[in-house]
Amino acid sequence: MTNSKFEIVPMDVPSDKIKDYIYNFNEITCGTGSMILFDGDARMGRMYAEFNGKWIHTDASDPEHLFKIANHAEIGVFSTQLGMMARYGLDYRNVKYLVSLNSKTKYNLAADQDFFNQALVDIEQVIDFKQNSGLNIVGVGYTVYFGSKNEPDLLREAAQIVQKAHEHGLIVVLKLKAAGLQLAQQNQESFIYDIAGVAACLGGDFAIVDLPKTKKDLKRIITKIIKAAGRTKIVCKDDSQIEKEKFLDSIYLQAQSGVNGIAVGPNFYQKGLLDAIKLSNAVAAIILKNKSVKESLGLLK
Repeated sequence: MTNSKFEIVPMDVPSDKIKDYIYNFNEITCGTGSMILFDGDARMGRMYAEFNGKWIHTDASDPEHLFKIANHAEIGVFSTQLGMMARYGLDYRNVKYLVSLNSKTKYNLAADQDFFNQALVDIEQVIDFKQNSGLNIVGVGYTVYFGSKNEPDLLREAAQIVQKAHEHGLIVVLKLKAAGLQLAQQNQESFIYDIAGVAACLGGDFAIVDLPKTKKDLKRIITKIIKAAGRTKIVCKDDSQIEKEKFLDSIYLQAQSGVNGIAVGPNFYQKGLLDAIKLSNAVAAIILKNKSVKESLGLLK
């Protein structure tokens, strides 16, 4: 695990916002340099089937379940839409929030070459809400889809968001995905190297990527991804629905390979509250505290 703490303030952060930026960075990483992002965007992105099913706990169907987990579990930051924060944030003021700026529904097909996942709100609205609500909003998230003919507009919007967010001392997490003709390349090594490099060009603080489905030479692959991203920290997304020990083994391997965190969604929110808290704390033991898989498994009992 590369548990490097805060390293450098980007030059687009004004001098009077440097303290805010450092505070937000340390909040989102629990002072370790690595992040556990609880990804709650799926209420819009994946919809009914993600929260209702034979193997999904009945608690998952209630949007507030996400906030309960975020409130009690050991995570770095909870990502969701501003509208959700407005409805539930009053009861969950201790949570560290990341505003998910752009989302899509399952009805907006990724194969559509006209795809444009535009931001729902802008940075000024986020700042106004942060000041008026008093919630601990430490950053924003933006998903960049590669392969649409509107990709240049998405990239420009992403770059503008990074600059505007940094002007207010906020951390920016870029989620990098494929769309359109590039969808088949989602888990290919060369595609992941390329988009990691784009994240660096955009100036993001963190970039969330999907790893190749093959686990062969994973450490070598992750090392190349990290190098391609430069000073943008790489966070891997892991929502594989596998047995808990294998899930923690996967996270441990990624951590030992140098990634700066993990983004987890269904593996938390599809469980009941107690099981979700236990699993998130086991993940935190690996990512934030450098514990072994055996030690983290003890937290599930």
